[in-house]
Amino acid sequence: MMRRVSVFFGWSLCGWLLLLGSTGWTADSAREGAAPAVDAPLLGHWTFDDVDDDAQGAEKAVVVPRVRGVHGMAAELSGPHQLQTAPLTASATLPEIAFSVWVKPVELADYRELFRQECPERLLFSFQHGGTILSLGLNINGYIECDAEINPAQVLDGGWHHAAATFDGQVMRVYLDGVEIGAQKRAGVIAVNKDVPAFIASSSGTSEHLQGALDDLRIYQRALTAAEVRGLYDQGIASLAERFQELEQTAAEYYQPRETFAATLVSFRQTMMQHPDALADRELAGVILAKMKADFPRDYDDYIATLGSSPLEYLTANNHEALAATAGRLVELMLEYQPLTDEQHRRLTPAEQTYWDECQQIAAQFSQLKDAGTAADDSPAWIEVMLAAGRRVQPRPAVAEAVAPYRRPETPVTRALTQQETVETLQRDWLHQADGNPTRERILDEIRWTSELALRIVRSSAQPIDLTRELTTLVELRQLAEQVQGSDPALYFRVREVKRSIVFQNPVVDFDQVLFVDMPFPAGSEWNHETRHRLGYMAVPGGRLLVLEGLSPGGQLRQLMPQPPLHGAFWRPDLSWDAEKVLFCFHPHNEKSFHLYEINIDGSGLRQLTDGPYDDLDPIYLPDGHLLFSTTRGHTYVRCMPPTNAFVLARCNADGKEIYLVSRNNEPDYLPSVLDDGRVIYTRWEYTDKPLWRAQKLWTCNPDGTQVNTLWGNQSVWPDLLKDARQVPGSRRIMFTGSAHHDWFAGSVGMIDPARGLNFPDGLTKITADVEWPECGNGPVDPIESKTYHVSGSYVAYYSPYPLSEQDFLVSANRNGKFVLYLMDVDGNRELVYEGVHNILHAMPVRPRPVPPVLVDRVAWPTVQERHAPKPGVLFSGNVYEGAPEVLQGKARYLRVLNIEPKTYTYWHKRPALSTGPVVSLVQSEGVKRILGTVPIEPDGSVAFQAPSGQALHFQLLDEHFRALQTMRSFTGVMPGEERGCLGCHESHSRTPRYPHSTNSLALASEPCTITPPPWGEESVSYPRFVRPVLDQYCAECHAGDGEARAVLDLTARPGFLGFDETYMLLTGNPSWGAPYQKPEDPPPGFGIANMIMVEGYDTRDPAAYVTTPPMTYLSYNSRLIDIAGSGQHYGVKVDPVSLQKLIAWVDAMCPYLGAEEVREIEDPVFQGVDWLSIRPRIKTAPTVVRPGPVD
Repeated sequence: MMRRVSVFFGWSLCGWLLLLGSTGWTADSAREGAAPAVDAPLLGHWTFDDVDDDAQGAEKAVVVPRVRGVHGMAAELSGPHQLQTAPLTASATLPEIAFSVWVKPVELADYRELFRQECPERLLFSFQHGGTILSLGLNINGYIECDAEINPAQVLDGGWHHAAATFDGQVMRVYLDGVEIGAQKRAGVIAVNKDVPAFIASSSGTSEHLQGALDDLRIYQRALTAAEVRGLYDQGIASLAERFQELEQTAAEYYQPRETFAATLVSFRQTMMQHPDALADRELAGVILAKMKADFPRDYDDYIATLGSSPLEYLTANNHEALAATAGRLVELMLEYQPLTDEQHRRLTPAEQTYWDECQQIAAQFSQLKDAGTAADDSPAWIEVMLAAGRRVQPRPAVAEAVAPYRRPETPVTRALTQQETVETLQRDWLHQADGNPTRERILDEIRWTSELALRIVRSSAQPIDLTRELTTLVELRQLAEQVQGSDPALYFRVREVKRSIVFQNPVVDFDQVLFVDMPFPAGSEWNHETRHRLGYMAVPGGRLLVLEGLSPGGQLRQLMPQPPLHGAFWRPDLSWDAEKVLFCFHPHNEKSFHLYEINIDGSGLRQLTDGPYDDLDPIYLPDGHLLFSTTRGHTYVRCMPPTNAFVLARCNADGKEIYLVSRNNEPDYLPSVLDDGRVIYTRWEYTDKPLWRAQKLWTCNPDGTQVNTLWGNQSVWPDLLKDARQVPGSRRIMFTGSAHHDWFAGSVGMIDPARGLNFPDGLTKITADVEWPECGNGPVDPIESKTYHVSGSYVAYYSPYPLSEQDFLVSANRNGKFVLYLMDVDGNRELVYEGVHNILHAMPVRPRPVPPVLVDRVAWPTVQERHAPKPGVLFSGNVYEGAPEVLQGKARYLRVLNIEPKTYTYWHKRPALSTGPVVSLVQSEGVKRILGTVPIEPDGSVAFQAPSGQALHFQLLDEHFRALQTMRSFTGVMPGEERGCLGCHESHSRTPRYPHSTNSLALASEPCTITPPPWGEESVSYPRFVRPVLDQYCAECHAGDGEARAVLDLTARPGFLGFDETYMLLTGNPSWGAPYQKPEDPPPGFGIANMIMVEGYDTRDPAAYVTTPPMTYLSYNSRLIDIAGSGQHYGVKVDPVSLQKLIAWVDAMCPYLGAEEVREIEDPVFQGVDWLSIRPRIKTAPTVVRPGPVD
């Protein structure tokens, strides 16, 4: 694939030649410098012909250089600049507007403005997202942008381009080079700020500065027609043509095409070396390059795209090293994914083998040129090699949502430290713990802490421990410390040596080897996000899977992986129960994804278990011999992060075969581990009708995916994200890292006891009291595990604790920007175990572990033939009212079953609103919802029904009119053949009963019923299909068109924000996101009458946002919209039963705007770097993955 990189040569005219052929204009059609006229009033006109007449009413902050433009002279903009203008009008509104400007950008990084007035009534005309968007932004009943997609290369070809935009009171339009490229319906008038100044080519003169040339900027007081826009473009082309013809005659004296592009370029370079002044004439050089482009269009474009520069750089360069370096990098990038191992070669198709053979031939040619040295500088083969290699380089996403950039793969040398290096490493760490200043007070504190530690170890040990010698030495050192004046590092080191001896005599340290990874941080945009960080496209090579023998920086290292010729990245490994094998995920540097591998603890017997384009992560051994891991094979994307693949729990055989998804989640499941009772504990991120910010808490399930239950924190804000959960040996307590939604590598170590409570602060204590819970803070209370905890140095974060007892644990701590490994206790004592080249993470002792009990597998696993129709399960409750408020008792008649579809579709490269895309709802970062149907609730409150397996289900209690009385703000589900129950209509339970085949409950006394589908069948819920037709049929007569009540409440369908129907915003009450919702003091009629829950209308740290809402306060039961539609009391209007049910369903589904039917009409995204991704983002053609599979 050709490598497309934004490039420029800012002075050339290469675009002119191509443009001339598309017009009927001649040089006589317009005179150079004569700006064309349009019969329309101007709000502003900037010709840039003269320094003194740039603008009407402009306030000049600087004088910019001038260059020849389209009509006379143009402004040449580089670096920061500030071209400020007076407000365009004295009026507060404008009925219409049009922009017209000629532009020749030299780069389009991020955002580059053409015109912008920054204020609540923003006026904007700009390039956005790295030149992939040309956007018109206006405030028309609220701010809206008409985004037209463009190819950045189209305007970065060095030529002049005409950009225009119009609004005629109904439709916003964007034009490029005379052609309409985007339109957005939006009726209304433009709100204008008559006091705030505007800026040409920047945002307030402080940022987003256009780089390049700008000419003939016009802003009209009315919309231009398409013909008028085309006329302005054609006249500009004619003006350029006249100048071009003059220069073309001179160009023929220097430029003669040869048989190939490479030969022509080399020949021209030799000519130019004899006439260096010719290249100094910018316009002449541009014409010559334009002729070269016309003669060799593909090669010319490929040269710019692959090298990222104009041929001019080659023409003027005289540097062999630079030439070799440029070609060498292209060859290196071409070979980035070449197969290196026998297994990788085995998987090649014949066509792929041919491709890589050709690449090797190109690489060999490069080597020959390089070996020839300067003697080959004038060889066309250099150009041919660069073009051939560059065409085979596939660019990563780098403009929007950038992934990790290319880094030359290498692995640090694995070696043991010398004795002197070991001493220096320990002493450096000890000094860090003393803040670099071991004073008398600090030394005495250290002696006291060490004595207390020794006493604890002796008292807690089941076997006698003799620490007499160490304690005697401490007494002697205390006497010396009493005499210290100032700082005494030598005495401090002696104390620390005694302490280190005591620490490693702790009986819980019954191992002398540790397994861990040493790895660099990921890279790319938002590389530390809780999900994005872990994906293959963010990985950076240079990691190592290591075993340390001897718990010391001077211990012997054994590198298990990578093994030559590979380099790569790792995440958390696991050790077999007998400590003989290591299970791990590895991202080879010449592939794009993480796969599962297994290796013997001595480094022998490596075997790859999984393969493919998906990421398989963080595997663990299960007691029954299966493997459990997280994987992106569900093909979902995080709803609030379109460029991020989600990974969910999966199970496979010991050989990596028969992979089944055992999770119903759309968002990620993180870092599973096995509890002593055989269950699996893991972190689940899910936000079913609740805010997305703090919903990453601890859950459990059986190894077969059955009996999923919340363990702790599902309705808690603090800590933000609980991860690295492991059970403390001999205890029911769980040790974890409290981390952060937006910074996975921030964290503080904590402990929970689920028997003492299920949500903050019950059962929670913090161990590392020196570090607050990241992102969300410590909360109203901050229970600390040990009252005698002391601070020892500055550490900004802790990571992956491994509990050895309730007091002792291994943990990685961020010391000066790098994670190092400590043996630590709950009082703050710590001793360095190892410091790596990068970050030491996920350490665990190398020793056998007790095998937890094997839980009975209760799943009817589908075969390959059955995978699209897995067996259902059974869900039941003996009493849906158990634990519910008294006011709800006896009112429910039905249980509604809803499903949020897995989000297998994504824009990837953009997030139009609520950090999501496509935007399904403005209430929350939402997925497509379907109502599967209802089941009856028996008079005693019991219910039992067959439920589809593998789907995320949540429930609502309905009255006799199918209105929601109460809603569940989490999801559950069943595996094929699973039977499970709920304890009632609440979400704080941690256990669910098994199906009671003998019971007094009415629903459970007979076979489970089936779900009764709604009248509309399998149709998903959306505003255009569930609400708009009802409004048109029953409300439009009065509230639309010429209806007499339209002036009071206008229910006419009209585009609003993001093209959503303006009435959607009205009925939902204009929801807020990530901030407390504030209803207007005097809202207009109809405002917010849907009465859904303002899911995101809270401060991101407000715990009220996560609890179960009181029954009958929100949704259809208490909705004014439903009352009006169903009561018949509003001027006799009463909608038909099915339409009423659709309205009710829409409100109770939390008012989504789009459903699957609308989403699937959106074309698959195309953006810079899309073809590089191993899983191509799709929308219209996004797959449907039926869980549990098999998916291999």
